[in-house]
Amino acid sequence: LKGSSTEVSSSPTRDRISRRLARHSLLLILGSVLSLACCWTQMLSSAEKTAPSVAEGQRQAGARYALLTFTAVNLLNYMDRMAPNSVKELMIKEFHLSDAESALPGTFGLVAYLLCGQVAGLIVDKRWVDPRHLLGGAVLVWSLATLLVGCSQSLAHLIALRVVVNAGESCFSAVAYPLLADFYPPAERPTAYAVVLGAIPFGCALGFGLGGILGDRFGWRAAMFMVGVPGLMLASLIPFISLPPRGVNDVGEVAPEFAAVNIKDGHGGGATGQLFIAYRAILSQTHWVMCCAAVVVQSLSMTAASEWYPTYLHRSVGISTKEAGMVMGVALVAGGCGGTLLFGRLAQQAAASYESAYFLVPALLIVPGALCLFAAVNLANTALLSCFWLSSSLFFVFSFQAPATAIMMNAVPPHLRAQSMALSALISKSFDMAGPLAIGIVSDISDLKTAMQLLWIVSLASDVFWWAGYWLLSPLPKVTAASHEGDLSLASLFSEPAKEACDERAPISRSGKQEQSYSSIA
Repeated sequence: LKGSSTEVSSSPTRDRISRRLARHSLLLILGSVLSLACCWTQMLSSAEKTAPSVAEGQRQAGARYALLTFTAVNLLNYMDRMAPNSVKELMIKEFHLSDAESALPGTFGLVAYLLCGQVAGLIVDKRWVDPRHLLGGAVLVWSLATLLVGCSQSLAHLIALRVVVNAGESCFSAVAYPLLADFYPPAERPTAYAVVLGAIPFGCALGFGLGGILGDRFGWRAAMFMVGVPGLMLASLIPFISLPPRGVNDVGEVAPEFAAVNIKDGHGGGATGQLFIAYRAILSQTHWVMCCAAVVVQSLSMTAASEWYPTYLHRSVGISTKEAGMVMGVALVAGGCGGTLLFGRLAQQAAASYESAYFLVPALLIVPGALCLFAAVNLANTALLSCFWLSSSLFFVFSFQAPATAIMMNAVPPHLRAQSMALSALISKSFDMAGPLAIGIVSDISDLKTAMQLLWIVSLASDVFWWAGYWLLSPLPKVTAASHEGDLSLASLFSEPAKEACDERAPISRSGKQEQSYSSIA
């Protein structure tokens, strides 16, 4: 605790606040661990309980609680991830880092994210561990690591803790998106994913906003203490998510590429062999590959922008760390959240008229997003203009998130979905590592403004893959024979199934291995 109060400023008030935050954080850690232990003990003691089961192809019982909980966790995920970026300039000054060195924590964190994500995907698809326990433990670990970043005394400490944070965060996509596919039928998935993905801008905004305000007022260590606390309490809510039968909303046709794949039965020569079998099957689906390529290129630009744009505002526009964090926060909420929800809903409605609407909607909107990003780098010379152009860019660019997730989930069968998300993260994060590091290297050689030109160029390049998916690929193969009728509005996602549809009861085992049989795969 003594070391954690070492700041650039030697203000006694700041030191006293840092110590007080550290003491309160330790009490919250102990309370959260005890609460989480009680929740998991209660779940394990009722291993053979029964749960309501809804007819195939309909929204399952507990969908509302799961959607709200996953949305809150995703918000927390990105808040913890973005908070260090908002105070990067303060860390650079305290530890005397170059721009390239300051990108190392994020780079090593991405390595941990992609490696641990593969393990998490295999664990979830094989159901070796209850996915709720896996996600709850991951939230607890990454929140604790975020809090401990405030005690770092060197670059090595920052790297080690960032690795732990990203390793925990890698479990979210492996658990949340496949479970949502079981809760919601295909017709409702784009809007459901838009709700969860809509938390990303809010989480980023909170990370940048709280990090910038607290960092400017109390120092970056106090900022890390504060953003790490909420996850310690949220982890106790995750075990109460119900576990629907896997694949209950995907009955009927299975794409021919997967007809010979029986990854559930454990064939393939151990865990590594099973991973390669799953990856080969997933990569045989051209829709998944084209969508993943577009996401990888766009994510490369977005990752670099999230890490470097606050620093760019501080250096080139001349605004404070607090103001830079506020610009990022407002832009992410106004542009990112609005674009995710609006265009996710638009893609769902357009799918009724256009067979490849999930490719068409991003294809039309990425170009204006890249042009607005060009303006945010080259034309904005005040905080207000920076906020306007960045908000406009994010509004268009975030249009791809919900359609892309729906494509990746609908293109593969249920027992490969977690590994599908893990493979997507492996490919995406492998390229993401190069983005912030490339900006730092070019900045050291030339200047930061020149390096930032890479952002809009790379974003513009991603549109090639969206148009290729729309023009060159046949309509996405149907993965369900069940149809959905009724209200597809955003508000309807938060309603539970009719009570009369929940009469049948099916046992759920301790590990949650209740599944639909897939005779076509076997």
